[in-house]
Amino acid sequence: MRVAFVTQWFPPEPAHTPLAYALALEARGYDVDVLTGFPNYPSGQVVPPYRIQPCLREQLSPGITVYRAALYPNHSTSVVGRMVNYASFAAGSLAVAMTALPRPDVWLVYSSPATASVPALLSSARHRAPVATVVQDLWPDSVLDSGMLPNGTRRLTDLVLGRYSAWSYRRSTAIGIISPGMREVLTSRGIPPDRIHDTPNWTSGDHLRPGLPTADARAALNLPSGYLVVYAGNHGPLQHLAPVIDAVRRVDGVQLVLIGSGVSKAALQQQADTSGARNVHFLDAMPPERLGRVIQAADAQLVSLRDTPLLRA
Repeated sequence: MRVAFVTQWFPPEPAHTPLAYALALEARGYDVDVLTGFPNYPSGQVVPPYRIQPCLREQLSPGITVYRAALYPNHSTSVVGRMVNYASFAAGSLAVAMTALPRPDVWLVYSSPATASVPALLSSARHRAPVATVVQDLWPDSVLDSGMLPNGTRRLTDLVLGRYSAWSYRRSTAIGIISPGMREVLTSRGIPPDRIHDTPNWTSGDHLRPGLPTADARAALNLPSGYLVVYAGNHGPLQHLAPVIDAVRRVDGVQLVLIGSGVSKAALQQQADTSGARNVHFLDAMPPERLGRVIQAADAQLVSLRDTPLLRA
């Protein structure tokens, strides 16, 4: 069976979950054609040696072929830039699907953003096949809660993206959800319950072996001494890390290390500097193996999310 797997994000971007999907399908004997964009996340700049072109074909492994489609690279706080990025990938991937992609037996869509569904839903009759959509981010909710929309545009955005998202979900033969709360949201929007399936994200855990934190381990990783709290993930509006920094700077003996990148990182670094939060430290994103060693060396891991209906789901 041939699976056309649409995902806007794929390595060399730090897209561990889409890669895990592709590898898992290959391990089960499927031929996987990954339809993706040219890597530009998280910097918004195309990763060398890639350059934007209409289509690029790569052989990742014997069972995984990668087709890259042209897009407008952007990962800024500009809502216009981000929407052009999403729309350009939808258009570029649709063109590649209709001209270069082998005929699939089934489509699998990694729905983040929801516009990734376009090539699966609008491809030519020759490429029509059942569509399975794994919803990583609910739309329009995630856009409305992003904090990037200018005042006065929420109602129009909700109307346009709400109708598109509802249409794309209804057209899907099956919908995977990564948390149980998504089921209630989707059924309230008219999606038949029998189409919705629990498909939580997973990790092998091989790189996550918690051990006793030691001074030697921390020194080897250039980590601070003291009670060490680690946050590893996106630095964006939905993670709402500013209050965490404000709280930690008031507590003696606690060190907070924030690992990763995102549109809010520069502002968070400035906040730490201007407020005198000397016990808050920033590290760039790192490979899973090194991150596993950091987790071993830490006393606690932090998960931070803004309190919104979307993130409660």
